Amino acid sequence: MLEKSPKSGMLKKINTLQLLLTFLCFASFLPANAESRDIVDRVVAVVNDEVILLSDLNEVLNPFISRLGEYQYSQQQQEQLAYKLREEVLNQLINEKLTDQQIKKHGIEISKREVDNSIEQMKLANRLTDEDLRSALSEQGLSMEEFREKIRGQILRSKLVNQEIKSRIVITREDIKRYYDREYGNQNESKKYHLRSILMQVPPRANEREKSAIENKMQSIHEKLEQGESFTDMAKIHSIPALASSGGYLGAFTLDTIAPRIRDAVADLKPGEFSPVLDTEQGYQIFFVDKIESYEGKPLEEVSAEIEEKLYNQIVDERFNSWLEDLRNRSHIKIIR
Repeated sequence: MLEKSPKSGMLKKINTLQLLLTFLCFASFLPANAESRDIVDRVVAVVNDEVILLSDLNEVLNPFISRLGEYQYSQQQQEQLAYKLREEVLNQLINEKLTDQQIKKHGIEISKREVDNSIEQMKLANRLTDEDLRSALSEQGLSMEEFREKIRGQILRSKLVNQEIKSRIVITREDIKRYYDREYGNQNESKKYHLRSILMQVPPRANEREKSAIENKMQSIHEKLEQGESFTDMAKIHSIPALASSGGYLGAFTLDTIAPRIRDAVADLKPGEFSPVLDTEQGYQIFFVDKIESYEGKPLEEVSAEIEEKLYNQIVDERFNSWLEDLRNRSHIKIIR
């Protein structure tokens, strides 16, 4: 094992921050500096009385598109994946525009101190100095002012969710008991596997050559995973749309509820490990173990807080999606091809 040097430790911290910055850039879609756009631009969507420009879309989309060339895809396949990514990013841009409009409508505001505190907490969590942060921002092409604006947007949207959804959720003792009886009732099944999957479907009428080509693509993805690529990121790019948006997350399963061949492939995996490419009824798949939870012998009192948090997060997700869908239905949205 190589001995760590102070420099390698610093690089690790910078890399950790870069992952966070990538997330922020993807999660906070509004462009950081609208004045830097080229004069030539066009509208790609109208959301009520506001527009989304092609430059807004490309700012988020281009880093993902540029990575497609790393994989062994034909030009046609790259174009199909690029189209899929474009649709997903544009949809997220629309959702963000809608939520930002609601922030303005409800008069939600934050102070400079709140932004400062959030940045300081992030620096503390990643053991970064102010110089480390500015260096990492510079590598990402961001100024501190632009980064602060992204943090500000994240806090505002969090406040909106708190006001519109979280403040109205009440988890009762009966809710916790029902969940416990359903999920923890079988004490013989002591483990639950939180699984992710990358799935490429095979068309019903595909011939052997076409099927082999899809399998080869999956093997190429598997090689990238072995080289250290993030499973979640790869799932967002390569998996079917129903899985891509969640980074391939399938849920938590006991082994007795999983099909035999998949069970055999994941039973001996540890958290952070992934299976070989499997030929399943759904298509070619790679499974990843996110984490393994043990429930054996846990009484209700011991897991009540854990269950309450799970129920709370589940309800927040469900209600937010429902709230957002209703908001979209009540809004004027026009996509311009």
